[in-house]
Amino acid sequence: MKNLINSLLFFFLVTNIYSQWYDLQSTQVTVLLEKEVNGRMETYGTGFLLYNYDNPNTSIVVTCAHLLKRSTIFVSINADSSLISLVKQQTNNVAVIPAKNRVWLIEGNRIRCPVMLMEEPKKTYVKHDSLDIGAFLINYPFREIKDDSGKVTLKFSDKLSIPKSGIRLRSNASIGDEVYFVGFPFGIGNFDFISPLVRSGSIAWFSNEESIFLLDAFSYGGNSGSPIFLKRILSKPGQIGWDSALLAGMIIGHQSLQLENILTQPDPKKLEFIKSKIDMNLGLARCVWSDDILKIAEEASKLSIE
Repeated sequence: MKNLINSLLFFFLVTNIYSQWYDLQSTQVTVLLEKEVNGRMETYGTGFLLYNYDNPNTSIVVTCAHLLKRSTIFVSINADSSLISLVKQQTNNVAVIPAKNRVWLIEGNRIRCPVMLMEEPKKTYVKHDSLDIGAFLINYPFREIKDDSGKVTLKFSDKLSIPKSGIRLRSNASIGDEVYFVGFPFGIGNFDFISPLVRSGSIAWFSNEESIFLLDAFSYGGNSGSPIFLKRILSKPGQIGWDSALLAGMIIGHQSLQLENILTQPDPKKLEFIKSKIDMNLGLARCVWSDDILKIAEEASKLSIE
């Protein structure tokens, strides 16, 4: 009976550990990227934060190079609502927070920062078009709020940055590794309080002759720039413990098949059909390795926020 109870207890613990594969910190390193269209903000893609060892006061925002073709991109993150209220009281309801030559705008429960993507007079971003990896720097707003004891410096965000110890290199990857990725497909999660979507998959294919690898997973518009993490699992067979969720790569797109001469009905109110081309998502996400991400991030760490 004792052995049976121990076996059931072990099964219960293992089952629960395996079901808890998601790490909350993976959303705390993920940021929403937006663009302005006709005066309105729209979901543009996803980015994530790497720790900047050259300048710890900033973080390196990594995303896809194809998202850095605009002159301005917006980074949005959640902020503490009570802190925002306090700031507005201290600044006569002004919803602007300066942060060393950058400005963060308060909107609801979030703060948003416009980033100018320039080559001259000083380069503000780096990118590698063939790998579709880009990066730039961001710094978070701090403000000194007077309280009864004097001045207290407060941070507006709970965002974290991924250190080198939180990254897994390509040489340690295997076919079938279980992963999950965080992002904003179809604009899902772009609410007053930003809540990114988490999806899971597995490494389906990679080759030493190619820079990309494929996930057995569906990715869509808005997933560009989504960080990919290894699922947390038991560290060793027979032991109860965690492997931390490590960054393995980034989503850059998906494999598709173009179908031609497909009859479509542009206007459902009219019985008129036209021949169109349709790109069919094959359920294979195209990804780049963390190794290449680190190389681009190293270049970005040398940039300055001016």
